[in-house]
Amino acid sequence: MFQRSTIEKSFRTSLIVMLLSELTSTIGPLIDGIIIAAFLGKNGVAEFGVINPLLIAYNALGSVFATGAVTFCSQLIGKGKTDKAAGAFSAAFFFIVITSVVTTAVLLAFADPMTRLLGASPEAADNFFIEAKNYYIGITVSFPAFNLMIYLTSFMQVDNDRKRALIATIVLTVTDVIGDILSATVFKSGMFGMGLATSVANYFALIVLLFHFAKKDAMMKPRLKKLPWNLIGAMVPKGIVSFVTLIGTTLMFILMNHILIAYGGDIIVLTAFTVQRQVFTFLFALGKSMGFTVMTMVGFFYGERNTDDLRELLFLGIKYTILLGGAVAVIGITFADILASLFVSSNPEAVPLVAWAVRIIVLCIPFITANILYECFYRGAGRLFPSITLSILIDFLLSTIIAYALAPFIGEKSVFWAHFSAQVLILAATVAVVWIRCQKKDRPFIEMALFLPAQFKIDPERHLFEYVKDIPGCSKIAGQILELGTRLGIERRKTVFAALCSEEMCENILEHDFDGRKDNMISVFTFVDEKNQMLISIRDNCKPFSPVEWDKIHNNDEDNIKYIGIRLVAKLAKEIRYTNALNMNSLYISF
Repeated sequence: MFQRSTIEKSFRTSLIVMLLSELTSTIGPLIDGIIIAAFLGKNGVAEFGVINPLLIAYNALGSVFATGAVTFCSQLIGKGKTDKAAGAFSAAFFFIVITSVVTTAVLLAFADPMTRLLGASPEAADNFFIEAKNYYIGITVSFPAFNLMIYLTSFMQVDNDRKRALIATIVLTVTDVIGDILSATVFKSGMFGMGLATSVANYFALIVLLFHFAKKDAMMKPRLKKLPWNLIGAMVPKGIVSFVTLIGTTLMFILMNHILIAYGGDIIVLTAFTVQRQVFTFLFALGKSMGFTVMTMVGFFYGERNTDDLRELLFLGIKYTILLGGAVAVIGITFADILASLFVSSNPEAVPLVAWAVRIIVLCIPFITANILYECFYRGAGRLFPSITLSILIDFLLSTIIAYALAPFIGEKSVFWAHFSAQVLILAATVAVVWIRCQKKDRPFIEMALFLPAQFKIDPERHLFEYVKDIPGCSKIAGQILELGTRLGIERRKTVFAALCSEEMCENILEHDFDGRKDNMISVFTFVDEKNQMLISIRDNCKPFSPVEWDKIHNNDEDNIKYIGIRLVAKLAKEIRYTNALNMNSLYISF
């Protein structure tokens, strides 16, 4: 199990892209918080803290389609329906453009009541309400850019353009820092300037992402012609969990603010909670990116009914959650005082309380990452009810209940402990349920943790899964396919064709595509369906190469010896199709 698999390389690169996607939407407000603390003092931090929960909700539209469209499109790609996937991408893109522009206009028109709703009172001293509203106006301008960036970045890995997400994040960070500093020192435009600088930075980063569409081989491009608007209805339910998550988190933070005020929280306590929330929102990018990575790949493998890769994917998620979540917790606890001083540089007496709040929340990261990982497995498989239930518990309900239950006993400290306590309880309950299933069915933990529907599972006697790393491995898999077909009574001619084709294609990949890299791998998944049709999926993480397109182009070449394996497979197979997504080559052959 601990050997490197075919999908691990793709998992790692996809995780990096998704992490950059999440950082893109959180790094602007994080920079705002630090620079506001340095130049505008504790009142500025409090004003920023009042508006900040809304920024989470601002990501809702993009997150719904980043989740729903990616899940929907990856399942279509897994089934070979790339044209339909491209149409769905276009419909969602233009829906986001239209909806976000209209929403921005409405939000700006109701700036006063929205600012009051978030907790700022017009009667507050020191222009608190006015400056909070100014920040609200400046940051709201970025609403369309926020959502399009989240949506587009989530597709960069699917469409094999992961470096662009990195460039966009760098552009966003640099332009936001420069804009914030200029706003504070040169233009002296207060909270409005801070919000507007972040908005401008987001539009610069969006332009970087839009250049993806200039690539000739881009599978996903927005096309206005014959948009399949009816597919919006199919994508939204798959992404509704993201909406529930963001709205639930926003409500939770607003209610926590009310608890702090009700129990006499002063400016220092409000500042500590604002910093804790900012640190959590930034570090929570790990949990969300882990979830998005798993969700995207689950959709892809679910479309193939590939239980072996689903099992491997869950193992990888657990492995990297322990490694990365643990590392984040250790680093956060170690450097909590330094991090706290960045946010409250103008208020040194607040550093101990803020550092304590930061340490509590970084402890939460490994637990919430594990919980999000599991919820996203359900989401990627399209199982909405358990996904929504888990999401409500993880992001809103349980934390809020704990905060209100503990408040009479420990006062405002209940707010700081609530989220950590909720995540530990949810993870413990999940592990207990899976362990009970293992005991009842006497099956491995990873298999029971998948919770696959009964109709999805393939009889173990009717399929095989094997890794291929060398030429002897090609012969071995061919022999196993022969044995499988013979045991199930499949026509001898069909079984021989399947074995021969798999051996030829694996040898072809080894000969032409491996480049001597140690992390390259081939996996072969073979199963016989209910109609006794033999299906073979050959996946590798080498450079892109489509044998289907090659055969079309070279079908009439005089040199019939070149790539004889591809020609042989094309003649013998009932159907052969190829996709390159998630930085993996996937070849599907049926007999």
